[in-house]
Amino acid sequence: MPRRVVAAVALAVAGGVLATVSVGFGAEADAGQRPVADPLRGFRQQVVKWGACPEDAGAVEGLRCASVVVPLDYRRPYGDRIRIAVSRLPGVGRGPHRPLFLNPGGPGGSALDMPASFRAEAPAAVLRQYDLIGMDPRGLGHGTALDCKLSDEREVFVDQWSYPYRRETFGKVADTSRRIAEACARAVGPEMAHFTTANTARDMDLVRGLLGAPKLSYFGVSYGTYLGAVYTQLFPQRADRIVLDSAVDPTRSWRGVSLLQAEAAGPAFDRWVAWAARHDSVYHLGRTPEQVRRTFGELLRRPGEPEPGEEIQGSYGDQLRAYMTRDAVHVKDTSEYVAAQKFGTDPVGDPDVVDNPNPVDEDGPADGTEPEGRPQPTGPASVLPSSEDPDANFYALNMVIQCGEGRDWPTGAARYRREAAAARARGSLGGDLKANVKPCAYWKIRSAEPPVTVRNTVPALIVQNQWDANTPLAGARAAHRALAGSRMVTVRNGEGHGIYLEQGNRCARDRVSAYLTTGRLPAADLTCVAPEPKP
Repeated sequence: MPRRVVAAVALAVAGGVLATVSVGFGAEADAGQRPVADPLRGFRQQVVKWGACPEDAGAVEGLRCASVVVPLDYRRPYGDRIRIAVSRLPGVGRGPHRPLFLNPGGPGGSALDMPASFRAEAPAAVLRQYDLIGMDPRGLGHGTALDCKLSDEREVFVDQWSYPYRRETFGKVADTSRRIAEACARAVGPEMAHFTTANTARDMDLVRGLLGAPKLSYFGVSYGTYLGAVYTQLFPQRADRIVLDSAVDPTRSWRGVSLLQAEAAGPAFDRWVAWAARHDSVYHLGRTPEQVRRTFGELLRRPGEPEPGEEIQGSYGDQLRAYMTRDAVHVKDTSEYVAAQKFGTDPVGDPDVVDNPNPVDEDGPADGTEPEGRPQPTGPASVLPSSEDPDANFYALNMVIQCGEGRDWPTGAARYRREAAAARARGSLGGDLKANVKPCAYWKIRSAEPPVTVRNTVPALIVQNQWDANTPLAGARAAHRALAGSRMVTVRNGEGHGIYLEQGNRCARDRVSAYLTTGRLPAADLTCVAPEPKP
């Protein structure tokens, strides 16, 4: 179970790097006394003391961090309390500055380093308007951290969301999913019911008040768009300038979001085969879309079974399908990758034999030494998250939110087996990976409240690439409908996940900057056009 906190809290990190916070609850914390008119008064009156940030918050001058105490359950604020970590990067110039809250997605992504990354990408006109606020969602490492204490290190990784359906391994996938769910229930306990999107939105509003701001501006990416949408539903009068970059469908949490990704993979694959055929002189995968499909089909049938003990990862072809479901939206990169699989080298010029269809980015050599020329860390020693394993912490929170909040997860394995088998039988590129059984099938501790229904007229700006595998265009359009006061900027031919902080389409980024600077939405929805990718 997460560690509980008391009236004065210091984050448990080496050297006291994160600041402490004093909270004067007094007698109102006693359950036996009559509650005061404002049950959150003690939380609203806590004094936030800003201090140095941990190293993983990013190295940028002026960035400060603090710990804030929030109620575990906002319906029972006199009960258990938890802590969250917040970073703050002051705006450029004298101000005054609005607070711009930032969230990178996940669910479960840390926002502490987002002020540094946002400052690196946003123009000066935006930075002169805002203090940049990175608030970690409840449950993350520098606050009260969740950890499912999984015994198998592999089980903490997101592969659990992408196991292929194979009749001979379905039982093992189901058993793995069940063990993950049971481990989380044992390790975290009933308190996990309060680690929800809605409560994180309430935490945001509490921090807004502590900053002395009457309203909250917000920039969120991916799952962060859902968090932002929930905030507009719960606190419509306090929502100021809201930007949702690469939007999640707020009506499909959470199995529906995963299934939508599989639905979008088919059109992305069709676009890729057509593009690869037009550039056959470069990639040599086929002169027509049909020939490219045959080339890909031959690769899917290539022998290559998983290592003993890793059978649930599937064959070489299964792993290639998983790659394509995720990355077919990037036609150039995908063409290079598939050509490397076919020929054993990159035909564009750099010989690079690719053995693993699911490559993992490496931070450096396997022996842990720093590559020559890489800047060495300076200043205080690196501070680790208070959780023992940041990856385990991330995926624990990810599952707690998706499995706990989602009301569309069937119970038990039978329906998953039927739907995954049917998807594989009809040749869906990644349908069986998304439909296959997940830990959510065995999740016992649901969130204390159902997902928030988002339907309001709060002004917001949604920006969306046409080709986004993580948050498909159809989901962003659904978010636009749910937020009736929003405007949407669509990037036709735009590829990838995230626009504003990913050096995406300049037309779309300029619209975001203009809105953040002036507060004025476009008069109507807009379409920006990205150039056709070149080989």
